[in-house]
Amino acid sequence: MLKLGYKASAEQFAPRPLLDFSIEAERNGFDSVFISDHFQPWKHTDGHAPSALAWLGALGASTSKIVMGTSVLTPTFRYHPSVVAQVFGTLGSMFPGRVILGVGTGAGGDCAIAGEKTNSVRKARKQAREIMAGMIKAQGQAKQAGEALETSHAAMRLAR
Repeated sequence: MLKLGYKASAEQFAPRPLLDFSIEAERNGFDSVFISDHFQPWKHTDGHAPSALAWLGALGASTSKIVMGTSVLTPTFRYHPSVVAQVFGTLGSMFPGRVILGVGTGAGGDCAIAGEKTNSVRKARKQAREIMAGMIKAQGQAKQAGEALETSHAAMRLAR
C-alpha cells in the first residue's frame, strides 16, 4: 500500500506556517510528516532554521495520527546522543507509535558550527548509535568513554 508523507522544509518556512501546512497535510490524508533540522538558514534572506526538536512537540500536540520525525538529525557533536535519546524517548512517550528518529551526517555547515571535525565523524556516529540505543532500550544509566564521544551517568526513565 502506498503511503504519503509531507516534507516539512524548515529552511523554506517559518515554524508557525510550517506547522499549519503539516496539520493540513494530516487533514488531507497524509500519513507522515518529516522535518529537516538545520542550525542556520540556507539562505541569508528569507531563510529559516527552526528547532526541529521543539517543533516536533508542537506537531505531535496539534495532530492525532500522523507519524512524525526528523529527516536527518545529526546526533554526534551538534546534539549529544544522550540528549537525542532523551528528546525522542520523551516524544515517543507522549505520542506512542508516531515518532521516528531519522539520523545522518547532516549538512557540513551545521556540523562545523558545533566544532565537528570530518576525521572523527565515523567514530562519533557509531558511538552515538550505541549511546542512544542503550539509553532508549534499557531506560537506565549509560556510560561510555570513546574516542569521539563520551557520556557518564546519563539516565532516562520515561513512562510507556
